[in-house]
Amino acid sequence: AVRPMITRATSFCAAIFLQRSSVKGISFWHQGSIAHPWPLSKGLSLTKEQIDQLNIYSLFLTEYNEKVNLTRIIDKKDVYLKHFYDSLTLVKAIRLENINTLCDVGTGAGFPGIPVKVAMPDLKLTLLDSLKKRIGFLDEVIKTIELKNARTVHSRAEDAGSDAKFREKYDIATARAVAALPVLCEYCLPFGYIHIKSIDFSSSVSAL
Repeated sequence: AVRPMITRATSFCAAIFLQRSSVKGISFWHQGSIAHPWPLSKGLSLTKEQIDQLNIYSLFLTEYNEKVNLTRIIDKKDVYLKHFYDSLTLVKAIRLENINTLCDVGTGAGFPGIPVKVAMPDLKLTLLDSLKKRIGFLDEVIKTIELKNARTVHSRAEDAGSDAKFREKYDIATARAVAALPVLCEYCLPFGYIHIKSIDFSSSVSAL
């Protein structure tokens, strides 16, 4: 049975919020079209192949955004800081090497799911979103940057969470910029054991 882990989820939210504002283990600097990782002690280091995947993802996101509204953040520096860096703080906050399956609920343009998958290539990733146009974009990203064991699911979280194909099938469910924490827990609890939100922690906790 699904165990309600709201207290634990809140703890992880705190960890992610603090990581977003102060962590120095993951950063990027730019030279031409290449983004290079700057790993510090106990930080996250990416290979050239992983960096290339993020670069291609960034370019594809910017181009596709011209025909489908995916994000308001399209400046290259902001994409890396506010999308990639922000998503990768999850890798710093949780020992994801012990996680096999992840469902990114309401993934939108693929955050945090795709950057986390790039950093943790052995992870089995499901990207869940209710908008068909976004699913089309995500399918293209998966194909273009050659992500293995990654798939998309076109569904509302409420529907997928009650579907036996997805319910309690994941080690972790993530969400970013989806809903306030109480609502988010209702969306994510059916999918797995640990549930994360990485935005506006203070206002979400006050709503509990």
